[in-house]
Amino acid sequence: MLRAFEELREWVATADLRVCAIHGDFHTGNVLVRDGHVAGIVDWQFARRDWPALELAGMVWDLCSSGESTALDSALRDQVVGQYVDAGGPGEPGALEPLMRLESLVSALVSLTRAARGQSWNREFTQMLIATLDELA
Repeated sequence: MLRAFEELREWVATADLRVCAIHGDFHTGNVLVRDGHVAGIVDWQFARRDWPALELAGMVWDLCSSGESTALDSALRDQVVGQYVDAGGPGEPGALEPLMRLESLVSALVSLTRAARGQSWNREFTQMLIATLDELA
């Protein structure tokens, strides 16, 4: 984790990424679908100005992983990113892997902090996040 933190700190310091309004918690559970079409997006409590590429990384992780391993379906990843780009989505899809790694690091640190405070956390999920740090390196 320390190596990942140091590498990502360097990467973030030099990253030149677009900033705009983002949802902040965009995943399938926050998308309302009716008749196969998006009817609405809910749960805007984490909306802010940030990197849309970070939101894309989270969306790819949500849509292309089983949640039980660190492996992503690469064909599905390419399809999701392609559709995002074709639809005019903002952000740099080339930053996907470091941002997915950053999201894994942040989530692992939050989870470990919860554990240290005696709050609920998921050991298996946290271990998977930590494993992801090396896989995406």
